Amino acid sequence: MRNYFCGWYFKCQSDDQTLAVIPAIHKSGKKKTCSIQIITDDGALMLSVADIPMGVFHFTGIIAVIHWKGAEYRLATYLGAGVVRLKDGEIIIRQGHMLLAVKLLEKHTNPLFAPIGGAMSRTVHESASCRAAYSFWIGHRRLFSFETSRASFEYEYPY
Repeated sequence: MRNYFCGWYFKCQSDDQTLAVIPAIHKSGKKKTCSIQIITDDGALMLSVADIPMGVFHFTGIIAVIHWKGAEYRLATYLGAGVVRLKDGEIIIRQGHMLLAVKLLEKHTNPLFAPIGGAMSRTVHESASCRAAYSFWIGHRRLFSFETSRASFEYEYPY
């Protein structure tokens, strides 16, 4: 099988709330992964870091969207974002004068079936609700730094 990405976008909206759910399946070489992104109207933060195949080459692709106090900030590979750290349950991304740090503090993983060779025989572990810390800086000014026990986290890079 060749490398692929397949994703869906579901959006539910009422007069005063919006919820978008984006499940996806990814295959790169022999590695198959899946992801789910959830986007809401409030303090929303979405970050995805993945190995992206491009012919015989590959690179680390990044996309992050941060909604904070009425402003939206985007960090992405195509905008010059790069990984500073991706280890021990921590992800640090820098793009120009912006820096986003995310750290998994306590995981509560659940096993989920995932595809391998066309069969749902691989297991991934996802924390649908866990403790994580988030910090975001622009230059030397910290816009926010907080912990939450309601984070969703799937981390497949080495700990």
